[in-house]
Amino acid sequence: MRIAVLSDIHGNHTPFEAVLADLRLTSPDLIFHGGDLADGGASPAEIVDRVRDLGWPGVVGNTDEMLFRPESPEEFASRSSAPSSLCVAVRQIAAATRSVLGDERIAWLHGLRRVQFHGVMVLVHASPQKHLGSPWT
Repeated sequence: MRIAVLSDIHGNHTPFEAVLADLRLTSPDLIFHGGDLADGGASPAEIVDRVRDLGWPGVVGNTDEMLFRPESPEEFASRSSAPSSLCVAVRQIAAATRSVLGDERIAWLHGLRRVQFHGVMVLVHASPQKHLGSPWT
C-alpha cells in the first residue's frame, strides 16, 4: 500500500494545488494530512474546505490548535526560548485567520485527532511522546 502524507499547507493555495497535481499522477492508495492546514497563507478557508471535501483523515497541527485555542501559543512560548515579539505576531496572524475561517471551520479543526493510526503507522503533527501527540512539541 502506498500512503501519502501532506502537511503544513498553512493556507497556501498554489503549492497545495501543485501537490494535488502530483498526487493525481502518483495515485497513492491513501492520503493523510499532517495538520497546519490554514494559518499563515492567503487561502485558509479554501484549503480547509478542500481538505474536508477530499475526506482525507489527518491530525491537528499547532497552528490549527491556536485557531480554536488562542492561549496555546503563549503556553508554548512559556516553555520555549522564542522571543516574545514572535508571540505578538503569531497572535495577530491567528486572529486574522480566525475571522476568515468562521466558527464552523474552526470547529472542524478542533475535531481533528491528535493521533491517527493506520496499521503500524502512527501519524502525529509533532511528537507522539508528549501530551498524547501534542502538536507543539
